[in-house]
Parts: sequence; C-alpha cells; structure tokens
Amino acid sequence: MRRQRVSVRAALFFSLVWLVGLWPLSSRAQDIARLAVSLGPSYVRFDSKTLGFPGNSNLLGGTGEATFNITRSFGATGQIYADYGDHVHLKGWMAGAQFNHLKWHGMLFGHVLFGKTQTRVETVVGNRAFLTGRSYALGGGYEFPISQRFSIRPIELDYLNTSTFGGQNNLRVSAALVYRWGALKKHVGP
Repeated sequence: MRRQRVSVRAALFFSLVWLVGLWPLSSRAQDIARLAVSLGPSYVRFDSKTLGFPGNSNLLGGTGEATFNITRSFGATGQIYADYGDHVHLKGWMAGAQFNHLKWHGMLFGHVLFGKTQTRVETVVGNRAFLTGRSYALGGGYEFPISQRFSIRPIELDYLNTSTFGGQNNLRVSAALVYRWGALKKHVGP
C-alpha cells in the first residue's frame, strides 16, 4: 500500500517536472487536431468500501483514447482502460462527447462518456467474482503541443461511476502522450 502511494506521488511529480520543462517548446498556438490518439498511465481511487473492504483501493493501469473532432469546439471520443490493484481489477470501454477550448498555449477539454465496465474482485481466501455493468465518466484535462504531431496531456481528471456490485464512485487521474493527424484551423477573414 505504501509503495503504491510513493509511486503515485513520483508519477505526479515527474508529470509536473515534464510540464514545466517542456512548456517553452509550445511557442505557437495549438490547432485542434482532426484526429487525436492518446495512450498513457492512469490511477484510480476505487470505492471498494461498497464491496466490503475496510478502505478504498489504489488501482494502477492505463488508458487509451481516440478523438475525432467534428468542429474546433466539439468532437467524439472513444476510450478503453484497465486498472489493477491487489484485490480489485477494473477494465472497460466508453464513448461520448468532448468539448475543446484553446487556452494557455494548449487545449482545455471536457468530456461526458458512457459505456461498460467489468469489475473483478478477489477475496483473501481466493474467491473471485466478475460483474459487468454500465459506467460513465465526467471529466476533462489539459494538453499542450510539443511538435506539429505530438502533444502531452500532463493531467486528466475523471469522476468514474461504475454500476457493478451495487455501484461505486471513483476518481481517475491520468496522463498521456497524444499523436495528432490533420488540423482544424481557425478561419480568418470574410
């Protein structure tokens, strides 16, 4: 448990150092990508008290995402994720709407995603239970360009609700490297 806390703190520290160190590389305003694909680590503070555990669980894993922007302000996002802890494993997929806003030499975004999540619970004596149910995520984050094709997403925060085993209210924190295709440039002129 202590090792997971140390590794989460270290990951957040290195993300902050990475953000500060690469900030000067984003010298021009970012265009909105037509298609953006991202992959990165994630941490979930899982509401395992609802499963009979004495406290919440720390889950570590990863998240992959693809966003197709229809306009500069609106896009469609699909996401897959998997996070694992000592006694709880979580994996699933979601899709929904994303809203974009250029700010601070990068892009702020918010999204509303709906999908399915599979929760696997293992007890101390080795019993296992699997359950799949609906899930949704409300959240957003910030990303900034480091080149024409790549952006860095130093932070994404999501409230993640899963309906398995009576329902859980979770917090997910992630970061990602983003690969971008095409651009939706701001129209200038008549």
